[in-house]
Amino acid sequence: MIPKAPLGVYLMGEYEVQVLDSTARIRSVPADMAGIYANAAPRVNACKKPGGVAEIRHRVPGPKFDAAGEETDNRNSSSDVDDQVIHENVE
Repeated sequence: MIPKAPLGVYLMGEYEVQVLDSTARIRSVPADMAGIYANAAPRVNACKKPGGVAEIRHRVPGPKFDAAGEETDNRNSSSDVDDQVIHENVE
């Protein structure tokens, strides 16, 4: 069951992916289901009606660093909910 109050899962201790009942939303905002809080709204509203079960897959490969510790590639993330693409190459 998807909660009515905002709830999220933290990735790498910094980015929060939202788990929220946003079935009634017409326009998506970053705080909606599968949104990356304060960074990226979901591409589509993939939220099921309350009582439904959704599978959220979020892939964050993690940044790459050179020998000096400088970030060389931020490795953009992607995610989907029940096989619907929600984010693709989000920085």
